[in-house]
Amino acid sequence: MQRIVWAALLLATAALGAAVAARAQQPATPFVGILDEHPAIEYAQRPTHDRVTGLARALADGTVSLTYQENGGYLQSVLDRLRVPADSQVLVFSKTGIQRASTSPHNPRALYFDDAVVFGYIAGAPLLELAAHDPEQGMVFYTLDQTVKDKPQLVRRTNCLTCHVSASTLEVPGMINRNVFARADGSVVPQLGGNDVTHRTPLLQRWGGM
Repeated sequence: MQRIVWAALLLATAALGAAVAARAQQPATPFVGILDEHPAIEYAQRPTHDRVTGLARALADGTVSLTYQENGGYLQSVLDRLRVPADSQVLVFSKTGIQRASTSPHNPRALYFDDAVVFGYIAGAPLLELAAHDPEQGMVFYTLDQTVKDKPQLVRRTNCLTCHVSASTLEVPGMINRNVFARADGSVVPQLGGNDVTHRTPLLQRWGGM
């Protein structure tokens, strides 16, 4: 009887090993679709835990508020709430953002940032643009309406991925730093090309250099 039991166990083990080996040899089914929709990411469905989400929740439940100013709208209040230094400001003169109609060399987009948050302000534009690094989802994008409201609301935007998921971002949601040629009004001249700026880009090719 003992020999029969051992023989059965050996046969079961061998069968299991064969099944595992056969499964391992089967090619993985390729994911057809946009990478951020992959089941391992589910960018638009999973909850976020970044700093902007934290501020959005606090605004929604009324534990914090934002102060609107005639000069800058909610800019200074958002800087304070997100603890982003005002002296981090970088100016973008080209028409390369979602509010490109409001941007020009005479009215640039001001970017403020730290290691996890970046947001853009354009004088006279209807929105503040925000992006934050989420520990699970990567870069998450938001806007804030620049009009006086009792309860201003931060809105998550997935339409930003039209530009912010590309070869420049390695096909996942991310930031874009790119040199472009622009006309005197700030509109881009795509025929003249451009280049992505990364940590490998020589210094002479950064900040508008080609």
